[in-house]
Amino acid sequence: MPIVLKKERLQQGLKGRNFDIYFSDQFNQLTGSGASENRNQFNSFSIAETDTWIFRGFFKPDVTSNSWRFRTTSDDSSWLWVGEEAKVQDSQLLTGSAKVNNGGVHTPQTSISSNFSLNAGQYYPISIVAGNNTGPGSLTVEWSSDGGTNWSSDGAGKLFRNPYSFDGYNLMGQQSQQGGGGEPFNPGPSGIGDFGEEDPDIQLIGAAQIVDGILITGANGYARLSIPDYWTSTSTSATFSIWFSLNNALGSQDAIFGTRTSTGNGIGATLQANGGANRLRFGGPHSDSALPEIYYFPSNLVVGDWYHLVITWTASAASGTRDHALKVYWNGSKVIDVTGTKNNEFLPTNLAATLPIGAFATTAAYYSNRSIDVDFLELVSDITLSDQQVSTLYNNGTRGYAISDVT
Repeated sequence: MPIVLKKERLQQGLKGRNFDIYFSDQFNQLTGSGASENRNQFNSFSIAETDTWIFRGFFKPDVTSNSWRFRTTSDDSSWLWVGEEAKVQDSQLLTGSAKVNNGGVHTPQTSISSNFSLNAGQYYPISIVAGNNTGPGSLTVEWSSDGGTNWSSDGAGKLFRNPYSFDGYNLMGQQSQQGGGGEPFNPGPSGIGDFGEEDPDIQLIGAAQIVDGILITGANGYARLSIPDYWTSTSTSATFSIWFSLNNALGSQDAIFGTRTSTGNGIGATLQANGGANRLRFGGPHSDSALPEIYYFPSNLVVGDWYHLVITWTASAASGTRDHALKVYWNGSKVIDVTGTKNNEFLPTNLAATLPIGAFATTAAYYSNRSIDVDFLELVSDITLSDQQVSTLYNNGTRGYAISDVT
């Protein structure tokens, strides 16, 4: 699922993981890593005998140039990828797509990439693999923006990692690490991080905008997120996690997210001021007695504070009339737990595989009346969480802890 990601989440240095083998340039051996460490530069980094290290994260160029080059000096093998080719999971890295090929068993030697283009301020996925067969081993990584005239190994302001990922790159975990199109990840003005199997189509409607990595729906605006590769109508369970903040005092109907229509399938959630009380409204289609709307009354809602909402859904069968179980968690605590029998999907099939944020559905009648900020969003099919796992998502104290981190 797409992630709305603040650039402040990225931290200095690549994430490194150690494998207690010499990989012999066979990347399918890179499974079951052990020790880990973060590094901001690679200047004669020591590699023990029969060891392999992989470092992943992002490279942020400081200048726009079509003469960027990378080089490695290593004993023994080392490989380096930047951009699209660096997105795939460890075991699927390809020698043929590497920017730097310094493979094989050898004494310290240097290999240099050809010139290629990078744009200043964008975050490009980077992967480095280095291994030592016997004797002392080492790795130096350097880069140049002027075709190789000046070289640097100082990663300050250039090397970053995602601290909420096991590998420093992919928030959603190894199984969904393959990237989509060739665009670099950009957590700056565009604000959207692609950590799924395809680049999500994120369409801003009306007053919706993205500022410093935060999705702001705006009054009468919302975002439409494409989800065809993350949801199917045959799924029998799902978990939805979102961190959001209110920009204004509640109106009569402020949508957090919505997949339902006035007569169609799906689940939606809104916050509304109702008779002087704040009300979280959650449930199936309007006027649906089989799975009626239900409410939770959160207290002390403060404009500008961040709130965590988790929804889990399970069904007894993949289609047709079946038993459903719905649970809603507010700031780590379960507040709704209901069951019902009906022919319904958690996400409907009539929204052209989009998930509206800041709206009930894709019609103007169900827009948010005010505005919400969304800092983190995750949808995972065929996974549900226990009460303790949801509590962990909330109580770790950091917006952006992923579902994969607790399962």
